[in-house]
Amino acid sequence: MVMLIEWVWTLAFLAVAGHCVARLSVVRDGGAARTHWVADAVMAAGMAAMVSPVGGPIPLAGWETAFVVALGWSLVAACRSEPLLWLRQAVAAAAMLYMLVTTGTHHGQVMSGPPVVSVLLAAYFLAVAGWSMLPVVGLRAAVAGGATGVLGPRVVSGCEVVMAAGMAVMLLH
Repeated sequence: MVMLIEWVWTLAFLAVAGHCVARLSVVRDGGAARTHWVADAVMAAGMAAMVSPVGGPIPLAGWETAFVVALGWSLVAACRSEPLLWLRQAVAAAAMLYMLVTTGTHHGQVMSGPPVVSVLLAAYFLAVAGWSMLPVVGLRAAVAGGATGVLGPRVVSGCEVVMAAGMAVMLLH
């Protein structure tokens, strides 16, 4: 049963990564939006590798490097524009680093780190998932212009729900 759940999360994260790459084809407002979608795609791929029952093809040091760069990039971007978007990205990159560093592997078992940190981060990501769910169910306007249908705002919000809920589950796994 555990392996089935791991496969479901793996496929969900890979779908989100694919969606992020597809969004690159409709982004019209330049570098910041493209950078955001690339960062989300890398995050989703990293999460897929972390939960995958077969592990990931990239060594631990490769993922650590990717998330250190993502963290630094997000912090710099937050100083330039859209601070809430980029700070959320920075927290996600820091959480991925936390999971990688505290486990010494790219496959689960995060609670080996300080439990209070895992619980606080998980609570944050559950709040993000809840907020991101509102546009999916029509209780808040979705923001992700430039596309409709599968690449539209409600699906973008759904991807945010998957990523945030998945991060919370991974932190408490």
